[in-house]
Amino acid sequence: MRLIKKTASLLMICLLIVTLLPFTACSGKSAFGLYGRDVRNWAKHYRLSDPDALDVLYRGQIYHIDDPVYVNSAYIALKNLEIAGTSYFGGGSVPTDPPTVFTFSPERGNPVQFVFIGSYLVPDQSSGAPYYSCRGLEKLIFLNGFIPPSAEASSVSPTGGADMPSDITVQANSLQLVEYDGGYFSIKAPAGWSIETMGAYSSFGIRCWDPDDPDYEFFYYGSLSPFLKSEAAKEWNRRQAAIVYNNMSYYHLFADAPAIDQNDFASVLLHWNEFTACVNKYEGIYTNYCTFPAVNNPSILDRIPVSTLFSRVSSDEAVVLTDFQSGTGTQCTGKFSGSLIPGYPQYTDGIDQSMVEVICMTGVMAPKEDFFNVEGTLTEAVSSLRFSDAYVKESQQASEQSAASAAADNAALQAVFDRCNQAWSDYIRN
Repeated sequence: MRLIKKTASLLMICLLIVTLLPFTACSGKSAFGLYGRDVRNWAKHYRLSDPDALDVLYRGQIYHIDDPVYVNSAYIALKNLEIAGTSYFGGGSVPTDPPTVFTFSPERGNPVQFVFIGSYLVPDQSSGAPYYSCRGLEKLIFLNGFIPPSAEASSVSPTGGADMPSDITVQANSLQLVEYDGGYFSIKAPAGWSIETMGAYSSFGIRCWDPDDPDYEFFYYGSLSPFLKSEAAKEWNRRQAAIVYNNMSYYHLFADAPAIDQNDFASVLLHWNEFTACVNKYEGIYTNYCTFPAVNNPSILDRIPVSTLFSRVSSDEAVVLTDFQSGTGTQCTGKFSGSLIPGYPQYTDGIDQSMVEVICMTGVMAPKEDFFNVEGTLTEAVSSLRFSDAYVKESQQASEQSAASAAADNAALQAVFDRCNQAWSDYIRN
């Protein structure tokens, strides 16, 4: 009898915990699968070429979205949401965030709504209904902090609450590009920005940033190294460095260099600070030494494959979108592109000691909340890099006929920029 009472007591405690606290279980299915036939039929017949009207209730204001690019981006993000977990809230634990509601209004049929409470998708707003956490919210406008610049806002609130927060503003892009003449190169940059260069010919690099707010920045590096192919190669060089008297030997350099995945450009960003620390320590690697931006705690949001003129010799080419923390501690978003060129394998003690070179790497960065407002302007700026005809000729004479030598050729460089920019444009629009 005592055992039955204890068991019953434990059962009551468990039920109480379930009532007061969220319970989470992963499922991994599509968010559209949570809805009925009407929503699934709407999704099946949605046309990217002729998108619906979209209104978004966000922080007490309703935003009307006319731009088909942003309407389609919202649809695609919702379509690609993946359920990460199911939560049941009870008692005082129910989230109190104001709702964010996406309402699509097709020409025929009833409007379709998607309701979010905080970061939870809530298909059913009745008491006790489940809340769903999702993967992919970083791509959904408004919930990722980005409000389309063309969005028209009204002060309408479905609850009639005039005191609901409405402090979200969108800053107009005030960046004005001006032509900068560097003698042997030219580039467009926002007026008043700082410009720093390094290297020459295929290893030329340029970094531009706002001296008043250095979280706004873009860069181009023609060639970056060293990057190792494996941790085993790092460890081998560490062992060699331990028995070499000269503490600035190549063994020391390669022991400090990062080991990356030669088949994933995103791994360069994951090891970026390790690479820049190595360059700072052995600054003789680069002539006309310059600084590098910090990419702290990177979180890769997406990876867009690219095929450029380097594809035949590259192990990976991509445009990568990532969140990170800047050197000032600001939460930023960056768009980076580049090609990985693996060296011909050279084995010592059964370990491939050859390097990976990163070529034609670009980056545009800004505070997370303003990134999509300025990304287009910064991309235009970095893509405007041109070299003088005399410099291109010198580069061709000085450089070996390798993949990296094309980085100082205007036509080749522009072709790379065009491919990356087109891949990004297709990603945003489709």
